[in-house]
Amino acid sequence: MNKNLYKVEQKRDTNGICIPKYDNYVIPTLDKTAPASKILNSKQDLSGKKFTVKDAFGRDVVMSADWIAGFTDGEGTLTININKNTTLTYKFQIQPVFIIVQGEADYYLLTAIANFFGCGSVTVNRKDKTSVRYQYRVNNLELLTNIFIPFFDKVSLLTKKKDEYFLWKDLVIEHRNKTNLDSWPNSMVAFLEKAKLWKCLGTQTKQTESYIKTCDKYI
Repeated sequence: MNKNLYKVEQKRDTNGICIPKYDNYVIPTLDKTAPASKILNSKQDLSGKKFTVKDAFGRDVVMSADWIAGFTDGEGTLTININKNTTLTYKFQIQPVFIIVQGEADYYLLTAIANFFGCGSVTVNRKDKTSVRYQYRVNNLELLTNIFIPFFDKVSLLTKKKDEYFLWKDLVIEHRNKTNLDSWPNSMVAFLEKAKLWKCLGTQTKQTESYIKTCDKYI
């Protein structure tokens, strides 16, 4: 069978034509419009899932559960966003998030990870005059609780992120079950103290300081 290879080598064509074009199509194995309930009801065991994708140079890359775990060890972020929201009783919003950020050359990896899990979005994370960075992001509480936590329980992380994961997992489940609201305000204070401890497990940066101050503001 004859095959025609179409190559795009100019950055402006990748950003201006290819990515916007493919963003308008549904990736064959990813139902972007599927409600969380449909994805959750599929009850797939992702630990044995494996498929091959092409990288930017046409080489095969095997996507497997172990590869995803290893990539998350190096590039993934498990976080708990705490944002001011005066419309809520406790004046702030809690949002657990799983996110991976990559440069434009590895955009295909983010869409492949979205295919692997069958959910999440790939959008622009940051853009400047010289480059664009993209993010794979999942912040749906049901998906995090019922897909990502069972996955990382079964396919273990190996770096210090493993310790961060277990505390993050506890926070996500508490928030999902609303146990942080059971005996207001003591339960929420305990939740925020645990969030501070979780943040301190990672690399200590100015962002860590800012996060802890945010928690303290609501305690």
